[in-house]
Amino acid sequence: MNNPATFVTGTASFGRCSADGHELFKVTAGVPAQDALQKVSCYIEAVLSVANDIGMGDDPDTSIWAVINLLEMIQASVWAVLDGLPRSPAKAQGAAS
Repeated sequence: MNNPATFVTGTASFGRCSADGHELFKVTAGVPAQDALQKVSCYIEAVLSVANDIGMGDDPDTSIWAVINLLEMIQASVWAVLDGLPRSPAKAQGAAS
């Protein structure tokens, strides 16, 4: 069985900056998954704080962009962690068919 402490991130890009789909940022491969998920937790805390401000009517027009950008970082980070996890043999065979 694989040791979860040894799981690392794969790579994922985010921050689409053109109609051509070019993405400006990447999650770095090889980061310990636990460290990446701890950072994701911090991003989620920030999103909740900003979303609360929006809900209370504090500067909703500009704050929504902070929420969108933070959610892109969260999504890419989770994808990178998932990309770095080993695949079970059953799932790998199912994906190949």
